[in-house]
Amino acid sequence: MAIIKTKSTHIINTIMHSIVVGVVFGLCLFPSKSFANNSSQEQLTAAFVYQITKFAQWPKASQSLPNNSFSICIFGEPSPTLRQYFRALEQKTTQGKPITYSEFMNKQQLKNSNASCQILYIINHHQEHLNEQDIINLSKNTLLIGQSKAFLAQGGMLSLVIINRKMKILISQNNIERSNIKLQPRLKALAKVI
Repeated sequence: MAIIKTKSTHIINTIMHSIVVGVVFGLCLFPSKSFANNSSQEQLTAAFVYQITKFAQWPKASQSLPNNSFSICIFGEPSPTLRQYFRALEQKTTQGKPITYSEFMNKQQLKNSNASCQILYIINHHQEHLNEQDIINLSKNTLLIGQSKAFLAQGGMLSLVIINRKMKILISQNNIERSNIKLQPRLKALAKVI
């Protein structure tokens, strides 16, 4: 029993170390003005979204994008700083694919788009523009990430929230299970599963 507990602790510590190194590495790629301002939160948001791409598996159908790319999208109007950090992700790769970035300011643009987003980051005040059926349709093959716990109650899958001045990942297990996306246990171990 002690051996199992020690192995389990070692595995968790190794995973935590990998995530911390990845996030710190991601943060080093983005210029930081001040860690205590909104810019640092936006920087962390982009870094977390990038790291999350490494710990999820999408169905084959959603992986056949033009140029064999990985698509990260934003629904809503991001601040210029957040836009800058997300655009910087286009210079990176994930799961062996180059990252592409798209923005959709309203629901009509999102519906009319030919873009197939693997991740859709939804700006807080824009989640109200999506009804329950929109969320159900989107969440089949797109990982929906929001900014609040309330987003999870509306059908969102993950939320990046600030708790005690630290960014935390919240996961809705029920909403993930309704999708075709699989999250690795390593990500679930680091997040708060609701």
